[in-house]
Amino acid sequence: MNLFRIPPALRKPTLVLIILFLGNLAFFLALVLPARARYLEQESSLRSLQAKVRTLRQRQALFSSYTRTIGDTEEFRASFPPRNEVTAVVGKIIRTVSGLSLELPSVEYRPLEEKKEGLLKLTFLMGVEGRYPQVRRFLYELMKYRRFLAIEKLALKGAGERDRVHLQLEMAAYFR
Repeated sequence: MNLFRIPPALRKPTLVLIILFLGNLAFFLALVLPARARYLEQESSLRSLQAKVRTLRQRQALFSSYTRTIGDTEEFRASFPPRNEVTAVVGKIIRTVSGLSLELPSVEYRPLEEKKEGLLKLTFLMGVEGRYPQVRRFLYELMKYRRFLAIEKLALKGAGERDRVHLQLEMAAYFR
């Protein structure tokens, strides 16, 4: 039995089918395969560009964060009083002590230039005596200056008389 033997009535339709098949094959080979190759190239290019966009967005976020940090740092630095207000700040603290009827037996100042930040650090060593409620109120009043004033050491002890205490403070104030 011969498989390639086609009856005469089916030869014409078979020939048409073979021609159509070969035409489709030629179309596929001539147009679809090159288009698929271009598609794969473009897909690869698109992925590469998407990776670059992600990298740029990350860099932009870092830069934005850096810029915001610089701005916040400058804003924070600007919140410190200027150097020419050192005596005014010290005067306010001393007026607070006297306004609360406290005694100020000793005050010592130690200025120190903070080179890296460009700030002046002024350390106060201060002894304050009085009744406990007034001393506590004094510490509360110092909180108004917490933006630029830090209590570094604090010692509280009885001052001999009942309800009287002695507060020894070491504070640091920063000026721009």
